[in-house]
Amino acid sequence: MLRRCKASKTTRDNPEKHDHVMLAAGIVLTIDIGLRAEELLEGDWTMVDLDRREWTVPKEIAKSGRARTIPILPRAEAVLRSLRRSDQCKHIIWHSERGKHQRYFSLLPALQNVATGGRSHVFRREVTKLKDKGLQLTPVKRREIAEIQEREAWADVIPDLTWHDLRRTCGCRLLQDHKMTMEAVSKWLGHSSIAVTENAYDFLETHHLHEAAGTQITAPEKHTPRLELAPDREKISTKLGTHENLDNRRRKKFAGKSRG
Repeated sequence: MLRRCKASKTTRDNPEKHDHVMLAAGIVLTIDIGLRAEELLEGDWTMVDLDRREWTVPKEIAKSGRARTIPILPRAEAVLRSLRRSDQCKHIIWHSERGKHQRYFSLLPALQNVATGGRSHVFRREVTKLKDKGLQLTPVKRREIAEIQEREAWADVIPDLTWHDLRRTCGCRLLQDHKMTMEAVSKWLGHSSIAVTENAYDFLETHHLHEAAGTQITAPEKHTPRLELAPDREKISTKLGTHENLDNRRRKKFAGKSRG
């Protein structure tokens, strides 16, 4: 997705004028910090302490109604330090429309546009044209728009991508990569209880959940039975030689008695 943000370009005929730099920043901050969409879009620089590498979500915008302070991971810190700050807008994620800086109310259209390789923007553009002409979106027009979408698309479709998928990615990485406990992840994401976190990540494999909960059972070590080493070949040869000599002496002694 980040590579797509860098590859996609804002065009003059795009009325939404997506700022793909801000979209890429929003993706990184959501995946690395686990902010909810509203927590991200409402976020301003007073909530961020780059020296301490912390982002504080105030209770006024937290879904749970409880404030929480989240560590800022290195990649997110680099993104925050590189972002251009607005002299008109206090928000971290902002865009310019007709020369005025303002917050985003949703990054989902921009995300879907990038996820569909530009197809969603083309669809909205063509539907708007039909409405301006007083025409309806008939099956024939829909097929025509689909052809235009494929002509102008610049990447394949990533199906069914939502903004919450990015936050869920954060939770998975905290559990699987950082080996955090379920309780710690619940606090990080601002869930109302551990049960909410467990339900949200019940799609993970069982051993991942055991690792997160600290309930994994260490398998007992397998004891391989020790094999008795065989005697050296030299010793075997020596013994065989001894037996052979003994047999020869016995045969000679028996032969002498026979002749007598």
